[in-house]
Amino acid sequence: MSGLSKHTMQWTVGLLLFSTSLLAVEMPAPALQNEPIAYIGHGQMFDAQGRAIPVTPDFLRDIQQYYLDALYQQADQQLRQRIDNETSRLFKGRKWSHQDELLAKTELILWLLDEVNPRNGHEAKGKINLVRRHLGKHLAGAEKGQRYQPPKALQELLQPIRQQRKQRQQARGFSTMLSGQAYIDECAANGVPIPPDWGSNQWQHVGNLSDAQEFISQGAEARVYKYASNSTEGACIALPRVTGSDIVLLGIICLGKQTGKACFWDNQQNDVGFDIPVGASMPLSNFAGGAELFEGSGGTCTSCHAGENPYVLHPGTPLGMPALGTLQVMADVWYDPLVHPQWPQNAGPDFILDTVPSTGQCTSCHVQGNAGRFPKISTLINGGYCNAVLNNAVTRTMPIGNPGDPAYAAHVTALQNQCGASPSPMLRVDSVLDFKEVELGFAFKKAVVIHNDGDAALTVSATITTPASDPMRDQWSELNEITPVIIQPGGAPVILQQVYEPDALGDHSIQMQVSSDDPSTPTQNITFTGSGVAPIPLDTVLVLDRSGSMKDPAGDRKKIDAMRDAAMLYTDLLREDVGGTGTGDKLGFVKYNDSNSVYMALDLITNAKKNAIEADQLSNSALTQSNKLKPEGTTGIGGAMQTAAGQVGGALTDRKQVMVVLTDGIENEKPYISEVLGGIESGNDNLQLYSVGLGFDIEPTKLQNITNMGTGGYHQVSGELTEENLFDLETFYFKIFANATGMDLVVDPTHAISLLTPDPIIVDTATIISSDRHANFLVLDDPVLRAFYDLEFVSPTGVILKPGASVGGIPIQEMSRHTYKVYRVVFPDLSQEIEYVGNWILRLTPNGKWSREAVKNALAESSIQHSGYISPYSGLVPIGFAAAVASNYQLDVQLMPSSYLPGADVRMTGSLSDRGWPAVQGKIDVTITSPNDTAYQLALYDDGTHGDSEAHDGTWTNHFQQTGVAGVYKFLFQSIGQNERGELAPREASRYLTLQQPEGNPRDDDERCIPCLLLRLLIIFGLMLLIAMWYCCCYRKRG
Repeated sequence: MSGLSKHTMQWTVGLLLFSTSLLAVEMPAPALQNEPIAYIGHGQMFDAQGRAIPVTPDFLRDIQQYYLDALYQQADQQLRQRIDNETSRLFKGRKWSHQDELLAKTELILWLLDEVNPRNGHEAKGKINLVRRHLGKHLAGAEKGQRYQPPKALQELLQPIRQQRKQRQQARGFSTMLSGQAYIDECAANGVPIPPDWGSNQWQHVGNLSDAQEFISQGAEARVYKYASNSTEGACIALPRVTGSDIVLLGIICLGKQTGKACFWDNQQNDVGFDIPVGASMPLSNFAGGAELFEGSGGTCTSCHAGENPYVLHPGTPLGMPALGTLQVMADVWYDPLVHPQWPQNAGPDFILDTVPSTGQCTSCHVQGNAGRFPKISTLINGGYCNAVLNNAVTRTMPIGNPGDPAYAAHVTALQNQCGASPSPMLRVDSVLDFKEVELGFAFKKAVVIHNDGDAALTVSATITTPASDPMRDQWSELNEITPVIIQPGGAPVILQQVYEPDALGDHSIQMQVSSDDPSTPTQNITFTGSGVAPIPLDTVLVLDRSGSMKDPAGDRKKIDAMRDAAMLYTDLLREDVGGTGTGDKLGFVKYNDSNSVYMALDLITNAKKNAIEADQLSNSALTQSNKLKPEGTTGIGGAMQTAAGQVGGALTDRKQVMVVLTDGIENEKPYISEVLGGIESGNDNLQLYSVGLGFDIEPTKLQNITNMGTGGYHQVSGELTEENLFDLETFYFKIFANATGMDLVVDPTHAISLLTPDPIIVDTATIISSDRHANFLVLDDPVLRAFYDLEFVSPTGVILKPGASVGGIPIQEMSRHTYKVYRVVFPDLSQEIEYVGNWILRLTPNGKWSREAVKNALAESSIQHSGYISPYSGLVPIGFAAAVASNYQLDVQLMPSSYLPGADVRMTGSLSDRGWPAVQGKIDVTITSPNDTAYQLALYDDGTHGDSEAHDGTWTNHFQQTGVAGVYKFLFQSIGQNERGELAPREASRYLTLQQPEGNPRDDDERCIPCLLLRLLIIFGLMLLIAMWYCCCYRKRG
């Protein structure tokens, strides 16, 4: 989110540059003609003859096709390409129901109306929004008239275009007290392009205005310059006024397209203007800007620069269209000046003309997305906006082609009458605060944001009107009200945080009332809504590679052994009863080599089932049996994925669905991955896909393509399982489970611990905060080495966790198999935070039994080689530790490469949130490991720089460009932030990115068949031998 200055002559410096969108006359797109809905009213649609139109699916399809066709025709080539891309993304290969398709097209049309901006687009939006309202219920079939709930997959696909539309209604910010470089930095942090120094060749001269084209300051030559930033979307315009050989007046205004923020600079120092020789350069830092302009010789900029944008544009001149070309002179939202708080703060928009009948309609152009809306006019901007801008415009430039047209007299008079009106407040607050779905036991925070968009002080109060005895009210754990407070014009909005923390399933709602002295809106009722939902169970199919190469080692471990251990760990992480819902997770296995089959059908998991899996499907003997997991044969990944997708089935709304694909090799059996991905996606677009590559003979681009297709997940690659990477496969599967179930990593290393000391050693710690609701802790080691030390896991209160232990009366679940031990801890109510908040410690104590001979004897029973520097022979043992929490405090990370080839620019973002609210106190660092093992350390920024789109919004950003080496890059995000209680919250997340030319498919099934190649060579050799014999015995004899 004053009047004229003491130097009246120079008050006009910025006037012609830019102000109200009253004169921002970029020609609107043509009006939509012969619309199938003539008008709407009282929830009904009417045709041109005034007859009500029955709402049927067929009619809705017809009108949607009309709008899609009409808007596509008005779009330019660039927008058409975007339309084609969005249409393909929403519909290609997808099997929506008729109602789903109608909803998707409705959202697409609303987005198009914003992008195309037809002259009557605001009317069309009302009609399409009425269509959207009708789609809230089923229109046909057995469910006709019942509430329609779109599938989650569709909701997620619609999110990007909904977000683009939402950005047009972002909350406005407030004024500034900064000047100089601090003001420049503030402008950059608020998404405003920073202009180059004056005199730079980046300023483009558009042309000069004649005296007849100027509203004020005739006599000085007005030259028009523009600047478009390559990094920050927006525009800068400069209007130097030249007398003789000097620039006597030079104002610069820059507008951020996404944020609507505008910054002002003038050639002043110490409140007085200075001349600049024509052709000379002048650093921006020499100009006055922001609060420094207050009482300066340039006047009060915002007394003229009011309206949708900060520019006064003259059609058909260098300071207008088409001369300014593609310069982005309109922001996505109402423009908000970063100026001194005693200056007018661009109150509005005002809709007074909506109730004024007039033959000529000023509002036929002056709407958002076209020529822009009018400001709230009052005596506060009478001297500037009314006299210099409005009165000149209605006689000299407006309407286009016929200035002063009497048909517009009623609208012009209404605007001019407002010039004598007293300033008044203007309340703005959303009428609904929707917390959406929140899982029981967790919380989500949103805020009532109360703005004053007027030009006088606003007095407001806010009270929850739902009685305290109403049980609905108990679903909100924090409700904030206010007694009367005053919001000044341009002042910061009042922000009232509310926390929804349901303990009961179902929909909940309560009411708040905001009261104010806004004469037009004395009260505004606000509805808080939310829905408490049960935890969502998980359906997982693990795709297990049993090709011949899986019997080989990857570093110190056999691949097949490591895969079995990781698969068993994932099995043990699954939940028998998810959150007390009475149902649990499901698990299935698909095994593959040159063929594939269902190894274990997808079914509910129980503790008894886990033990049975260890004794059968994932037993030691299973790794040696050809009908189970014995490694043999070639690699057919695509077919195995098809089989696994068949096990998962179609998209479900009440369960998450996951496929995890592991491979150690290059696919050489049809169908190939590229041939099956499309069908898997169309069959279930809710599927989360994860892929894991093990060893060096893999195809990482194909693994990346697998995960790019799904709704979530990522690919992970490990070359050798040795030293710090010894337990990579287990930790990969641990992280996959955490990611799929919405948990955050707290810590994830493997350590080398010395047994040569008798003293206890702290292997690692995991910090738990009050925001965390439950956790999984993972301990990893070689089972045969446990004879030489004792491992203890200790709670913050010093309790050593043993079977039967509890925290706050809640039993701790413990499971130990193979290389791992898992602790599952559910944390009690916040009233018992002392039981769980703090450091959970993994402690190792050597027992004195270590010796080289004893280790040698023990390792004879181990399946791990320990050939690296972490060698038990020298007294070092590898210990892995990881922790993941389900928490109200979360880290979300993303990688956005410009391409998937070497040399790509990789945009890295990390977001911290506390109960859904941006957590702005923190830092995020990223360690990048390149394919040649070069490590890079980069900090992410939340200050509007380094590619960060908005400062202090809880999202940190930076770019990584050292990507010239082809291969797999690992990105380790590490954050430390503070929750609302001030507790330090560490979080981690890792992602892998492959940048290289994509691998192709084998041309033939037998291309990699060695016997086939030998046979071919033998045949060729035989033919050559026959030719040689014929030549020697026949041809030479005849010669």
